[in-house]
Amino acid sequence: EPPAASPAASPSRLDFGGAAANFVQIGLGTNTTFIQNLAGPWEEWTKTVDWLSEAMSETRPSYVRGVAVEPVGELVEALRPAAKHLPSVCLLQAAIGEVDKVGVDVLGLSLEACEALMQQLAPNRRQHFRWDLQCLQNMSTLEKQHPEMAVHCAYLAEKYGVAPGLVTRRADVWSYGRLARSLNFVGCEVLMIDAEGHDTRILRSLIRHCRQDSRAWPSLIQFETMGHCDRLEGTGAEWKAIHSLEKAGYLLV
Repeated sequence: EPPAASPAASPSRLDFGGAAANFVQIGLGTNTTFIQNLAGPWEEWTKTVDWLSEAMSETRPSYVRGVAVEPVGELVEALRPAAKHLPSVCLLQAAIGEVDKVGVDVLGLSLEACEALMQQLAPNRRQHFRWDLQCLQNMSTLEKQHPEMAVHCAYLAEKYGVAPGLVTRRADVWSYGRLARSLNFVGCEVLMIDAEGHDTRILRSLIRHCRQDSRAWPSLIQFETMGHCDRLEGTGAEWKAIHSLEKAGYLLV
């Protein structure tokens, strides 16, 4: 029996009634989300998500069915205003992994602390600092520091004379199967994963779940292949995940 979710990880009890979701997005970061594209301000719209939306049969805000999952509470809360315009989209604070766990460490930056650092800079340098910081703000990882975090922090320290420190948060980890069962969805049209080195773990969890029900396979899967998973799991981890998906019938493009 999976462990009970902490209050922060409890979904809003959306029930998809066994239908497929139009999208499932795991790892939201500070930009590039379906929620922002579908219901956020125009300046947050991005082609990165828009082309994936072309694989969805429904994109109207009042009707689109989706799941958006992120372990960092600050990032989840930042998306809630837009998510209110998407009644059939569940915005969930949790991490997705191979097995269910309660209260796992999530290492990353505090958005509030980053804002305070920016105020220490001259006004004409703040926008550049914000852009340089954005990559770091999307590097939250479970249990271990992101392999590129130290390099980016050192770059900021050299360029601006300030560098953010890491904070540790807590989040529950759900398997992909638990996510699907909790929200009662079967399959999705688009699965987008950006989990900073944990993508392959999520894919293994997905594959394990989908092997139990052929209807659960996503129609299209996008995940990050920048070597982060290889650094955490060993060389070849990302290609191994790709080959597993190819054996399941997917075509690599």
